[in-house]
Amino acid sequence: MPTRDPRPRSAPDEALPDSWWTIPPAAWGLLAALASTTLLLLLDRYVAPMPELPLLATALLVLAAGLAVRLIVHGQHTRREHELAMQGAHDGFWSWDPRTKTLDVGTRLLNILGYDENFLHDTYAWLALVHPEDREGYNQAVAAHLKGLTPYFYNEYRVRTHSGDYCWIASRGLAKRDPQGVAYLMAGSVSDITERKNAEQAVHHQQELLSSSQANYKHLANELEILISNAPVGIMFVSDGTIIRANKTLAELCHFPDAKAMIGIKSTFLYQNEADYRAFAALVVPKLIADEAVELEWLVKAIDGKSFMARIAGRALPSQQYVRGAVWMIEDITQQKTMLDALRHSEQRLQRLMNSNLVGIAQGVEQARLIDVNTVFTQLCGYPRASLLGDANVWNL
Repeated sequence: MPTRDPRPRSAPDEALPDSWWTIPPAAWGLLAALASTTLLLLLDRYVAPMPELPLLATALLVLAAGLAVRLIVHGQHTRREHELAMQGAHDGFWSWDPRTKTLDVGTRLLNILGYDENFLHDTYAWLALVHPEDREGYNQAVAAHLKGLTPYFYNEYRVRTHSGDYCWIASRGLAKRDPQGVAYLMAGSVSDITERKNAEQAVHHQQELLSSSQANYKHLANELEILISNAPVGIMFVSDGTIIRANKTLAELCHFPDAKAMIGIKSTFLYQNEADYRAFAALVVPKLIADEAVELEWLVKAIDGKSFMARIAGRALPSQQYVRGAVWMIEDITQQKTMLDALRHSEQRLQRLMNSNLVGIAQGVEQARLIDVNTVFTQLCGYPRASLLGDANVWNL
């Protein structure tokens, strides 16, 4: 059974004060128009008849309809702003309903794959693009997050582009869950990481060549040096805790004047403190000893004390050449983390807005299914929230 969403939820009385500031002016106008119409009807019925009531009520209802249209336009404009922000970050947006398998993708995601028109309407269309060798890992990552086993969804895999070639993408997202902990919506972004993957594969290939042919060692070492120097991710070789080789990208990430300035420096400057270093070592040392690849996300620190979130990949070096050595690749993923936090914050703001509104609100997708409703909507319909979200077709209620 899926577990409940482990993320903390804000209490309604804590979320209410901030939510008033997120309501568009048109919503206040709509609320005022409806309230005024109701007041006129009550005055006409219980205080004194008003001959001009039909005209006033009609005017107010027309005003309310206009404001409702403005609210719809505001929602569309907000989505467009979100897509523009994704384009600025070179990421593509997606959202998915795990119950209906309905998929919604942004323009930037289509651009990454080289498509002009959106044909990705469901899970099956997307899976057809995923490389056959990567589908199992992709499905396992999705299933683990839907079951609540991971705090967020993340997977790196290959997808087929419009040209027929495959590109590497990193996909990250969050699931939204009902009170029973069942996910009914996932949303997130994808990034094109083909260049980084090619660099990783090239480094791995060069290392294999170095191990297989000592005769070509010098020539291959020069090629490896060129590759490392121009790699888009930070790379360093560490022997017995000391940096013996680093590239320009890593020097820039760690705020050194150049790569040479890092040679001979203890790699412990990357950690927040001694306890942080020991925690990192406890995770990676067993894998290095077993000659397994290491990959994890960790908060590291530049030489000037400024911290950034990094994705770190590493592998032990041959013991004949290095003493307790390893090669590490470090990539700054602060922007990706920021986008994920912004997505989570937007979701929380939307939830606060819905729960604090005095008008019934429902969110729907194709096939007449509801994905969320607020308390006022359930009161107006007379149905429990779980029934509204679980019904196959809302118009059958």
